[in-house]
Amino acid sequence: MKTQNALKNLMIIVAAVVIGICSNLVKAADIVVEVESLELSNAPVQDHNEASGGKVVAFDVQGAEAKGEVELEPGQYNVYLIMSGKDDSHDAVYIAVGDTKKRVYPSAHPDFTKTESIFLDISEKTKYQISLTFGEPGVLLDKIVIHLIP
Repeated sequence: MKTQNALKNLMIIVAAVVIGICSNLVKAADIVVEVESLELSNAPVQDHNEASGGKVVAFDVQGAEAKGEVELEPGQYNVYLIMSGKDDSHDAVYIAVGDTKKRVYPSAHPDFTKTESIFLDISEKTKYQISLTFGEPGVLLDKIVIHLIP
């Protein structure tokens, strides 16, 4: 009986620790926005085996854009894209989060890679407009990653 109670108490403690760890992971998790889930204009969705979710958005023409909204809690964030471009002349896109805007490029060609990030310092919970706009033709956009800096 003592062994059963000790085992039961140990299981309760382990469960509490696991729940605590999981809840901390959820709070610190990145926010991932698939570009194809945004409001698109002049930007077709294409199947692509290397992309998350198997879809990408092509920015091939002037006026291509993707828009959406995300609610962010207070904290510091790095926001970047996972994207690809054919070469140095076909790889630019503009990303804007709220009033912060930056021209970004994939870190390699033609693979899907991370771009430079935009730094955000959020003081209060707010909804932010996110937009991606055409920079150069030949860009394939996979996802936006909003990383909470611990």
